[in-house]
Amino acid sequence: MTRRISTLLLIVLALFAAACSPEAKKKKALDGGNKYFDKGQYRQARLMYLNAIKVDPRFGEAYYKLALTNLRLGAHAEAMGNLQRTIELQPENLDAHSKLADIYLTAYVQNPIKFKNLMTDIRDLASRLEKRGKGTYEELRLRGYMAVADGKTEEGLALFHQADKKKPDQQMLQMTIARTLLALRRLDEATVYVKTLIAKDKTFGQAYDLLYGVAMLQGKPDEAEKVLAERSANNPKDSANRLRLAAHYFVNQKPEEMEKVLSGMLSNKTDFPGAQMDVGDFYYRARNFERAAETYADGVKQDAARARAFEKRLIEVRVAQNRTQEALELCEKILKEDKNDPEAIAMRASLWLYAGKPEQINTAISELESVVAKMPENFVLRYNLGRALLSKGDLDGARSQFTDALRTRPDYLPARISLAQVQVTRGEYAAATSAANEILQMDPGNLYARLIKSHALVRQGKLADSQTLLRETLKLNPKQTDAKYQLAYVQFQEKNYKEAETLFLELYNGTPPDLRGLMGLTEVYAAQKQFDRAIKLLNGANDKFPKSPALQVAIANLSVRSGKFEEGIAIYKQLLAADPKNFDHHTRIAEAYRQKGDLGQAIDSWKKASEAMPNNVAPILQRAMALDQVNRRTEAAPLYEQVLKIEPDNVIALNNYSFYLADQGSNLDLALTYAQKAKSKSPADPMIADTLGFVYLKKNLPQNAASIFTELTGKHPQIALFHIRLATAYLQSGDKIKARRELDDARKNNPTKSDQDEIQRLAGKLG
Repeated sequence: MTRRISTLLLIVLALFAAACSPEAKKKKALDGGNKYFDKGQYRQARLMYLNAIKVDPRFGEAYYKLALTNLRLGAHAEAMGNLQRTIELQPENLDAHSKLADIYLTAYVQNPIKFKNLMTDIRDLASRLEKRGKGTYEELRLRGYMAVADGKTEEGLALFHQADKKKPDQQMLQMTIARTLLALRRLDEATVYVKTLIAKDKTFGQAYDLLYGVAMLQGKPDEAEKVLAERSANNPKDSANRLRLAAHYFVNQKPEEMEKVLSGMLSNKTDFPGAQMDVGDFYYRARNFERAAETYADGVKQDAARARAFEKRLIEVRVAQNRTQEALELCEKILKEDKNDPEAIAMRASLWLYAGKPEQINTAISELESVVAKMPENFVLRYNLGRALLSKGDLDGARSQFTDALRTRPDYLPARISLAQVQVTRGEYAAATSAANEILQMDPGNLYARLIKSHALVRQGKLADSQTLLRETLKLNPKQTDAKYQLAYVQFQEKNYKEAETLFLELYNGTPPDLRGLMGLTEVYAAQKQFDRAIKLLNGANDKFPKSPALQVAIANLSVRSGKFEEGIAIYKQLLAADPKNFDHHTRIAEAYRQKGDLGQAIDSWKKASEAMPNNVAPILQRAMALDQVNRRTEAAPLYEQVLKIEPDNVIALNNYSFYLADQGSNLDLALTYAQKAKSKSPADPMIADTLGFVYLKKNLPQNAASIFTELTGKHPQIALFHIRLATAYLQSGDKIKARRELDDARKNNPTKSDQDEIQRLAGKLG
């Protein structure tokens, strides 16, 4: 009996061991993945296949199934890597070869210039397939692509036809044949060929698209209309086809025909159950906001199940109409019904961003952060959070959110555009130019990308390139005011004042008048020292821009620039009386006093500016430097410390506070740390190098100091102070001959009164 039990136990243990073996584990994970895949539960399937690969990193079948899953999920980049690994592990898997070829070819066909490097991979794939048997469908079509890429288009077409005979009715190949015929300018033949494809499959969308495109390129909008009408008739319940036809009528200014198509959809709820949403969206894209609002409002009344979705669309319309308060009220209505609705929370936060009030922006950021935490893959929410952070001046936080949005959705242009804007703001002009080029590859007419690129080119000193881009943009859209303004600015920078004046004047005299044109004109006149003319122009603009604070600020600015300080300050103070906490007005008053030479008043005004915006380092730093200038250094020192708490890498604060500590002879180690950090941040600045050398002198390190001041006197021999510092270093090390020589050089280079006193003091030590 005991023996029988032991034998049974051994059998159980053996079965258990088999079940726990790596082979069993990976098979179980693969089978589980397959079950999820068959049910269409692709995310769960993906996890199971990844588990199988963890057990066996060389499990080719798991990589293959993972590739198929990623293709279903739209993760083509991941699928490509999975297929490449599959082919390594399963060289006989022809389907893996085929699907990898599809990915390569799809990308290459869309943009041969951008993806030209893929041709190397295509050639490699063709070579592998040729070894497995020449004349197969895959091998023939890949050789066809290679021939076309090499400029042998006729040869490529022949190979595509051979591949078509091997494996008929492959739509991707059929479209390639049609496009190749077009490339050979055999338009009639291409048209006939595409029509035969449609006759075989009346749902073949790409074929209709190509036929429509050919008709439009030939300047035959009526023929193009017939294509869309046929497509709609052949697919009578497809709403997208009806909307394409309506869009064609809209573009070709046939409003009656367009309305007939749209009203037909709205009246046929059986075939088009989503018509109200589709038609409302159509009107929204066409910027017919009133009709969009009417359609969405009808949807709220007639479709209770989707009422909230219609209300959210209605919010977007009200925003587009600048009816922000109505949009906010709709948001609050939705949130009253469901306080946790993430989209409504995000919409309300976005509306607060538009309002631009600091307390609302803070709340918007808080709300968006909470929603993003719940929905981390929602790229639109991340984009809005980035915008909110950007409005607060948090460039790093904004960059992070835009980057995360693009990880989820690389083709999301608003995030790409905003990221490029961050790069421009941070002075990363080469990166911004590159980012704009990427956007223009996706959307060649994108205005924002063109403006970002032109601005970045200007900042890189490439004015001619910027001008070319802007003129091209204005050819596409002559009324584009932003492009016209940038072109005027470029002309101003190149001192082409006449053309700049003409462009600014066009903006100013536009309908509605553009305030930027007025400001540009004043800059043109000011650059030519015509201040009275500029101020007269601004004073006369009150009819066009009544009660505009910007006008008053501009008049005050010009008054200060022309030396009429009291007039300018008086205007700033009037504006400040209406808005006592306005940071900008306080800083402008301070700067006016500084230019006037009244540093006492400037210091007081910078203090008030700091009270209006405590975390802004600019007024704190300006105040500290002004205090330094009037020898109130003990008051300046804590201000430099305050700046460094907010911005630890602020070079000016590091340098000036370091000099103060060294001059006082207190905490020389901290002074040295700050001076070295400032030097590393700004290695070419001679005065920062002087501070570091001065600290070395105070720490009695003459060799270190001499090294710095030897370099400075070599580069700037005309500055007496550097010779005095070097003489001090030589004196500390006991070399009186060199010290005397440096003092002689200092005397020859126009020393200041304080320099002369120091020369006299050191000369006394030389004896």
